[in-house]
Amino acid sequence: MSDNKYIDAVTRIHIKENDLLSADFLEQLVQAADYDACLQLLSEKGWGCGGQKDGQLVSENVKEIIKSERDRAWDLMREVLHEDIRKLDIFLIPIDYHNLKAAIKETRAEHAYEDIYMDQGAFPAEMVREAVQKKEFGALPERMAKVGEEALGVFLRTGDGQLCDVMIDKAAVEELVATADETDSDALKEYAELTAVSANIKTALRAMLTGKDQEFLEKALAECKTLNKTALIKSALVGIDEMVDYLSGTAYGDGSAAFDKSMAAFERWCDNLLIERMKIQKWNPFGIDPLVAYVLACENERKSVRVILSGKQNGLPEEVIRERIRETYA
Repeated sequence: MSDNKYIDAVTRIHIKENDLLSADFLEQLVQAADYDACLQLLSEKGWGCGGQKDGQLVSENVKEIIKSERDRAWDLMREVLHEDIRKLDIFLIPIDYHNLKAAIKETRAEHAYEDIYMDQGAFPAEMVREAVQKKEFGALPERMAKVGEEALGVFLRTGDGQLCDVMIDKAAVEELVATADETDSDALKEYAELTAVSANIKTALRAMLTGKDQEFLEKALAECKTLNKTALIKSALVGIDEMVDYLSGTAYGDGSAAFDKSMAAFERWCDNLLIERMKIQKWNPFGIDPLVAYVLACENERKSVRVILSGKQNGLPEEVIRERIRETYA
């Protein structure tokens, strides 16, 4: 599909953007009396109803509602992109690597745990699981196969699940960046870079809080174009104040206050930054970037709804829920 042929797909997506949830609607959800009231409001918007407004909810479970909306967004992408849907496989990389971690952890389990796998990756979860169980990784992509074999060896020798996780998480980030670099999509490159930056900062903070050494950090952090890995490691080995000072002098200085506040606040800041940078794609009539932006907008929307529904279920105050809601694309 040439850039010119994306015009129809982009036009279709611009129409669908009108159905994205607004900031005002999210505020309605926050102010709703309870969880059931939130579900009623969402159902009126067609959420969890197979796309039919005023339809029947597929479930009253948060996880199932979110999955239903993700399925609907990807059905739309397949409809407008046809065979070019493979160009969005980059968004499936985290799912595939999650399944790789799950399969490795399962090797020490007494029985199978079907519910630990995700079913929306580029590869069937059972395929990843079988590769690990049989120690035959050839069917997986090269980077995934390499880290899978290495992580499985580490886990079987040491039982260190955390080290296994960071090895695979790093490889997933590297896969994202490498895949984005092979495209001509500015939006995909932006997504991959900000994902790498966010992952590195969060990993560095967790490592600092648990007293991990430099060797661990070297193994856990991926290379970034806009964040110096060596400087980040150096600051993490000193303490939280040093990390905040370092971040204040980078392109992510505005996020240092959120980082200093909490991990949740920083994750929200990262998601909002990505959406702000994606909004420019609304005015691009050519190429796949407006569709990439829409996929990310839908993901941010689902995160906000998940936060609100979970908050209502757990009786969190409105102000606590509100401060975790993501920026809208609408």
